[in-house]
Amino acid sequence: MGFFASLFGKRKPATANPLGYVSFDDLRVVFRCGGRIDEIAWGDLIEVGILTTDEGPIQEDVFFMLLGPTKEKGCSIPQGADGSQKLLERLGCLPDFDQGAVIRAMGSTSNNRFVCWQKKEANQSSQPPPGSSTPLRV
Repeated sequence: MGFFASLFGKRKPATANPLGYVSFDDLRVVFRCGGRIDEIAWGDLIEVGILTTDEGPIQEDVFFMLLGPTKEKGCSIPQGADGSQKLLERLGCLPDFDQGAVIRAMGSTSNNRFVCWQKKEANQSSQPPPGSSTPLRV
């Protein structure tokens, strides 16, 4: 009976990933970690980058940066967050997404920033609007 009890008995509750959870749908990306919730609508996304640090492998050292037109819009998502692999697959579907930048970022062991995608609009200047986040540059 112990075998069936182990299959159908009470299970231990799953522990939350301390690095958080990212989810997305057709409208937005949402990152939850502890009590914090960050989100950005796909339509507000102006840049996708990867930030790497020299703190790995002991600490998280790769972060997906989803930037909007202002500092208040955007998400910084650790690679170790639940759902981050699916997010990366979805980001890879953005037009002209630079997979080479992803490969370079994943091989980086230093503090660096890699631009993977930038929104292209005829009326968008090369400089961010006042008060916005700084574009990622390699």
